[in-house]
This record gives sequence, structure tokens and C-alpha cells, in this order.
Amino acid sequence: MRQSTFIKHKNSPAIDAFDFEVIQIDPPRISSVIAKRFALVKYMTSNKSGNFIAENGAKVALDDISQLVDIISGSVLGSEIGTRIEVLATDDVRLALRMTREFLERGYTSPGKAVQIFREQGRYLLPRHEAFRAILLGTELTYSESTSTIANPFDSNLAVTQMQLLRLYVLNVIVSYASDPAFRQIDGSVITEKLRMIGVGDSFTHRVLVDLCNKRFLFTVNHGEPTASSSFIPSRLGGYIAKELISNFTFIECMLYDTYIADAKTWGKLRDLSGKIESERDVIKRITMRVSRAKSFIIKWKTYFSALF
Repeated sequence: MRQSTFIKHKNSPAIDAFDFEVIQIDPPRISSVIAKRFALVKYMTSNKSGNFIAENGAKVALDDISQLVDIISGSVLGSEIGTRIEVLATDDVRLALRMTREFLERGYTSPGKAVQIFREQGRYLLPRHEAFRAILLGTELTYSESTSTIANPFDSNLAVTQMQLLRLYVLNVIVSYASDPAFRQIDGSVITEKLRMIGVGDSFTHRVLVDLCNKRFLFTVNHGEPTASSSFIPSRLGGYIAKELISNFTFIECMLYDTYIADAKTWGKLRDLSGKIESERDVIKRITMRVSRAKSFIIKWKTYFSALF
């Protein structure tokens, strides 16, 4: 039993009936688990024929289905996608397998093209942004924090516009503190005191700390419930959000669908751009407008973030 599981259930009757020696069991490496799953699927599909309907409606026949496994495993194992799955899952093997399954089911729009290039060149890397987008969306067509495995750092869901970026602010500060080699932990009392100085009430602070822990951005040192007396450390996911994904185009584009925009001018611009993007058929023009929409979203928050704190 992992230590965090024991702490969570230590007062239940089933556990109270026995004596336990508390030990720490490290989870297996996610990349190793996924590699073994791919190897098993390759073995089961080797020398078996099949077919599927490509994106253009053509029927693609395969003499050996295991070719698809070679394409997928080569695009995931040891690649940016494999690393992202490992980081986003925060050592949760079941969650990593769920992410992998969902992006394989919905992540790629051109499997026919992938098979053709693989046959001609012997190697093909599936688009990284499509896989990442599928991981963020899960089973939905657009991003929603309630259905995604990754929370939205741009909206604290506090029903107070002035506190909308509090989740991102707290996360960014703790990650910055953690960059110091001497960092060990930061106490909840210190966080509460510093936020009081800029006008943030204790109830808002507590709500944000609980959310950050529940969303796996932060961990408490004792793996218990987050309170003002707890000590906190950022997770690998929290650091990745604050330092990398906050400027990632695919990430920003997904987040803007589930972020409240209080400024009417910005909201109107984003709405108009979204309408034009949906009706545009030229791929280059669509990309240009999508970039413009993402810039409008992030620039507005950058200005608001600076003014608020």
C-alpha cells in the first residue's frame, strides 16, 4: 500500500482492524508500462490483416496490422508526447494509460496518410499537437475543466472577477520559490499571510490551495488534506504548467474555451475571430486567425495579471 493511500484511508474500519508497517512503494515508470502494452498489442496483431476507412473516405487495407503499432509506438515512446503523458499523469499509471487510450482513439485526423508515408519511408511521426490536444480534451469536442484530466490555470472559479487568476498566481509563485536549490517546502501560513497583504481573504486562499492540490499542481508534504497549517511543494505537473504550457499554442487554444472573459471588448473580438475561423476554408488563413485569437487571449491576461498583482 502506498503511503498516500494509507494516510487517506487510515481511519477506515478495514484498515483499523490490522497492523501496518508503513513503507513507500514507488510506482513503475510510465514509459516502461506503455512500452510493454505496445509490445503486447504488436504481438497480438502480428501477421493479421485488417482495414479501416481513411480521412478521405478511401478504404485502406493492411496485410499486417502491427504496422499501426509501429507507427504509434515510434511516435510516443521516447518522444515529446511520451514525456508529456508522463508529466501530466504525475506518476499515476492508470491515468497515463487512460490518456494514451483517449488520444489514440480521437487524437489523429490522418491515419491513412500516416500509413502511406510509413510504407514509403519506413518511419512516420504522428503530429504532436494533435495528440496533446486529444489528451486535454478527453472525450469532449471542446475543452472543459470538469471533463479534462488537466485543470485550467486561467480561471480559479471563485465567482469573483478580481480573483480569477489567483490559481495561476499562487502556482507561479510557489514554482518560482521551488527553483531555489535551498527550497524544501513552503508553509500554508506563509502563503495565507502574503496573500492577505494584497487583499486576498483566507477563504479564497484555502479554496485555491485545495483546488491546486486536487488538480495535482501542488502536493502537501504529509499527503494529507490541504489546510493553512500544511506545507506545500509543487508537482512536476505544476512546474510544467507554469514554465512550459502557459505559452504553448495548443494549450492556450484549449483553455480559452473554458475561461470566463469579463472584458466585453476582448470577448467580442474572440467571438468574432472564432466565427471567422469556423467559416474559413483556407488552411493558412485559418492558422493565422487562430494565432491572432490566442494572442488576443494571452495579451489580455498578461495585462490583467500585471494590473492585479
